[in-house]
Amino acid sequence: MTSLLAVNWENLFQPQNILFISIFGAGGVVAIIGILAGTWYAANKHQHTTSLKRDLVARGYSADEIERILKVEPKNK
Repeated sequence: MTSLLAVNWENLFQPQNILFISIFGAGGVVAIIGILAGTWYAANKHQHTTSLKRDLVARGYSADEIERILKVEPKNK
């Protein structure tokens, strides 16, 4: 009895399978790059927000003023 998940390794790298393997591999690479880019963006945004908060506290802004400043959306994203 053969398993549905059994792989015939001799025929895996035949010319008709190379396209499938290439697309699958490229999709994996794109997914990993997307995850890393999203994580980097979130960390970078958090770092800049924290830096802005520290700067505003050092300048003597109140918590309400800082909250109002952080709620303002930039016009160009």
